[in-house]
Amino acid sequence: MAENVMVKPTTGLQHTVVFSVALGESVDVNDVARLAIVALYCDSDRLYEELCCLIPLGGTVKGVDITAFVSYFENQNININKIFCVTTDATPAIFGKNKGFVKLLQDHIGPQVLSFHCVIHQESLCAKMSSLCLNSVMETVIKIVNFIVSRSSLIHRQFKSLVQEMESAYTDLPLYSNVRWLSRGNVLNGFVSSLEAIKVFLDEKEHFQELNDDDWLCKLMFLADITKHLNDLNLRLQKQGQTVLELF
Repeated sequence: MAENVMVKPTTGLQHTVVFSVALGESVDVNDVARLAIVALYCDSDRLYEELCCLIPLGGTVKGVDITAFVSYFENQNININKIFCVTTDATPAIFGKNKGFVKLLQDHIGPQVLSFHCVIHQESLCAKMSSLCLNSVMETVIKIVNFIVSRSSLIHRQFKSLVQEMESAYTDLPLYSNVRWLSRGNVLNGFVSSLEAIKVFLDEKEHFQELNDDDWLCKLMFLADITKHLNDLNLRLQKQGQTVLELF
């Protein structure tokens, strides 16, 4: 099965006329930088989107080091000159003017290679910039959720019993995880849906004055709504078989 998974994209890229690649660099739990290469190619009238490989990058991660990228395609007998488009997260190591990965790849293949800044990454950056005034709201939500869920097992059990008695839409509160996709939206939805139960519960446990502040509550509702819209947009952007024109 593993061999078939590897052979399918390799064969497709060997026979296609042109293809595009998307690059994502991240660090795993062992502090090893890895470059993910995703290829998009067409076979007859169908688009294929395949994860080609995860390449470990030793030492410092710099745009000048494209050897691992080129070697992968050469070892698979794939003509690297078929690449016509590269999509990245536009970090300096990838998108640098003189020594970035894209510039060096263009020098290696030719100036005809198009480059794009990942649409989802742009949307993510925009969301982070626009939420600066709402950071304090999210921090308070996380603090309250942590107090209820992870402060002690007794407090957590008491809260779960209360929301069941009040027939809340949520029977528990999800913990926030910064690395888990959609976590912020899930936490906010659960918090807003259980807001009345949270107020009743905390009146007996610990005082959070924000829960009685109309201005803070308005910001909370706005943050929950806009986060849901952003999550819905993320899901739409990540559908397979879309062209860059549809994404923009």
